[in-house]
Amino acid sequence: MLEKSLVKKRTERFLRAEDGNISVEFVILLPGIFLVCLTIAAICLYFATLSDVQQLASDMTRLSLTYVDRAIPTNELCLALQSDLMPKLAEGLPFVTPERVNSVICHSGESGRTISVMVQYDLAETLAHRLGGLIGFTIPNLSGSAEMVL
Repeated sequence: MLEKSLVKKRTERFLRAEDGNISVEFVILLPGIFLVCLTIAAICLYFATLSDVQQLASDMTRLSLTYVDRAIPTNELCLALQSDLMPKLAEGLPFVTPERVNSVICHSGESGRTISVMVQYDLAETLAHRLGGLIGFTIPNLSGSAEMVL
């Protein structure tokens, strides 16, 4: 009988004890905290890459002026920008690699007074794309464009 009352007291004390409650709450909240951190990281990588793609387009547009001064036709201008300038400019950008640039599209205005450059960038299998895929947010391509009045 003494053993049963002792077991009953210990059981009641165990059930009333609040030791370890913080551990249970932490384990419940940890996946949510992890998901928020993962979402922030993915969005930051997307925006950083988008910023670099836009910077690449702006720099290529600005430096196209040297080719325009030499009276190079627009179709050759675009090829020259993609082969000569783009690899050098992309090396200086942390989130852009020249191999992932899908296309560089150039347009000259009808009056010949404007030039615009659009860069399309492939995000497939990058860290940003993989992190975004974990949270259900995927953008396979980014594009940036810039226009300059001559």
